[in-house]
Amino acid sequence: MPPVPAVKRALNVLELLASESEPLMLSDIVARTGIPTASCHAIMHTLQEAGYVTRRSEGRTQYWEPTLALFHLGSAVVSRFAIRDIAMPHLRELSAAFDVPAHLGVLVGDDVMYLEKAETPTFIQFNTFPGKLSPFHITALGRAIAAWLPPAQQEALTAGLEPSVEPLLRETHATGYAVEDSEEIDGVGCIAAPVFGADGRVVASVGLTGFSRNLLPGGEPPAAASVVGAARAISAQLGFRAPQPV
Repeated sequence: MPPVPAVKRALNVLELLASESEPLMLSDIVARTGIPTASCHAIMHTLQEAGYVTRRSEGRTQYWEPTLALFHLGSAVVSRFAIRDIAMPHLRELSAAFDVPAHLGVLVGDDVMYLEKAETPTFIQFNTFPGKLSPFHITALGRAIAAWLPPAQQEALTAGLEPSVEPLLRETHATGYAVEDSEEIDGVGCIAAPVFGADGRVVASVGLTGFSRNLLPGGEPPAAASVVGAARAISAQLGFRAPQPV
């Protein structure tokens, strides 16, 4: 059965809007997708009526951006695979063991999305929450996924990044976990490891976030083995049976 052009165009628009950190004008969307202006205008209003995008006007200029309906849609799909329910006990255990927040992340376009969080009862809190998006290459959660992507997908994801993150991804693949130190927030570090699905593909990552001085004191991070162990346990519960990389 041949593809339906209108559906492909609508999906291209949603993927573009979801990958951008700022709202886009209609002319930007047309230029980036190659969709004719009239067709793009009709698609935007259809998506707006369905609740997937919203429009903001500044004078005569209109800006378009996605709504949280996309997050809820994605969350519903993820829930079908029970990854959140499976991961939460392991996140709580990690968080309690090291007294810092633990997270479950998934790749969304060029970003990593914090899908779940196990918090600590302390008054010190970090700016992480379910639904938050961060560029994959500056986070341990994102690198822990990207390092195990198929080569073609990894190349497409890393193309054009300066400086290149390929050495970091190779190091992550070699050690089995990713480390981030003050790259997103000064003085804050993260350790993360990949989670694999039943088909052997990387589907998510598990990580700890805390002050770099405590989480990354030098040498191999004290929490690395526990983070990798939690990721492996979640992978096993998802049906992954092949030997995991070490």
